[in-house]
Amino acid sequence: MQISAILVHVDADCAEDARLAYAVMAATRFHATLIGLLTETVDRASARSGFPARRLAQCLPTPSSDALDAARCAFDEATATASLPVDWRVGDRPLVEAVQYEGRFADLVVLGQPRIGQDLNFQVTAWDVDLMASAIFGTGRPVLQVPRTHAVPSIGKRVLISWRGSRACGRALQDALPWLERAGRVHILCTKVQQVGQRLDAAPVSSALKWLDHHDIHASLSELPASTRRDMGTMLLSRVYRWNVDLIVCGVEAGRQAAGRWDDTLFGALLIHAPTAVLFSH
Repeated sequence: MQISAILVHVDADCAEDARLAYAVMAATRFHATLIGLLTETVDRASARSGFPARRLAQCLPTPSSDALDAARCAFDEATATASLPVDWRVGDRPLVEAVQYEGRFADLVVLGQPRIGQDLNFQVTAWDVDLMASAIFGTGRPVLQVPRTHAVPSIGKRVLISWRGSRACGRALQDALPWLERAGRVHILCTKVQQVGQRLDAAPVSSALKWLDHHDIHASLSELPASTRRDMGTMLLSRVYRWNVDLIVCGVEAGRQAAGRWDDTLFGALLIHAPTAVLFSH
């Protein structure tokens, strides 16, 4: 897979986090065109968080002209000194729809981590999670979640692959190939919940290692048995800190989206608590 076009969602908040810095770093690494996406409307009624549209409207006001100008200015400043081609999109449709539509014509979509734990009410948090999930399941492209941080030490030098043997995990390996080829160190963490019975369609981690070997990528292997799905997320994050990982690769199953139980899944743990960039694939 070649990364030639990277789409980054730009809003007033992007000037306060590292989203643009990560996007510029990725575009520079892959010699890709960086496309900034700004929308003038918000998607209130179609959010699946369970809150009434009127309450969502109070949490998600239509961006002011000053906010739109600030977003464009942040994008221009972030790319001014970078030696890479840039483009700009102003979506005339709600944000979730705009990200899904424009993301289908990019090779990578960059979004900010859902704003959990800040001075924001729960409705905005739930909507941010919904935006991330909609991008992952609606674009058909890998989505790079950028952590809530000002610092950008590195990305893609020390990669951790979460392996559970699913179709989505296999897709994540393929989508992450450009990153893995440039990584200095690659870990595969085989994560499974201890339970009676085994998925018949689960591919063994040995097959993933062989596939990586075919691409001249050598990865170390660790296994991570967990008693519950929540334990699995907590234990994986502990390895991220221990190994100083700067990119996590994770395949996401569609069934988890429908359940809406983000906090009880590995996906939810990475959405909310990942301290570094995460490459999600479906």
